[in-house]
Amino acid sequence: MGEVYKVHCPKCGYETSLDLGVGFDYPQLYAETQEDGKCGKLGNDIKDFFAEYTDGVIDPVPMITQCDECGEYNTAPSLKMYVPDKSKEPRRKSNVRWSVVMPFHELDYVSPEEFEAHYKLYKEHQHICKKCGGKIRMISEDNIRKLKCPHCKDLFLSVDIEALWD
Repeated sequence: MGEVYKVHCPKCGYETSLDLGVGFDYPQLYAETQEDGKCGKLGNDIKDFFAEYTDGVIDPVPMITQCDECGEYNTAPSLKMYVPDKSKEPRRKSNVRWSVVMPFHELDYVSPEEFEAHYKLYKEHQHICKKCGGKIRMISEDNIRKLKCPHCKDLFLSVDIEALWD
């Protein structure tokens, strides 16, 4: 399931759209994100992670981001790095993975639920703001109604759903 939220400040007019969720394309997004990470397109920290942990995985699911410098909100893939957790039941690769998207049905992927069930967090990727170069922090979608205006500072943003898919 995917959602696009519009957040808006009623006082100053600040507005942005937050594109969250992945939907049925998750298997393909997962595969592309892992490959981009391994070849260095997502940063040297992730490339080095894959060189050290060949069985490691990164989380491609989009999250809300906020820059610590300019305060702007956006979305970006989580890119949290995970390693298999030896204390938990090992993940079993399946020859047949259920997916409603037939072109992706044979892709081997780690679902969001499997990150918690079979892996442990190794490291969080540090995103950098494209606007000002500041450090980005990740915000859970559960906190979307607690976002404050980056300009007015004290007002909560109004939240509207612009789109829903799959």
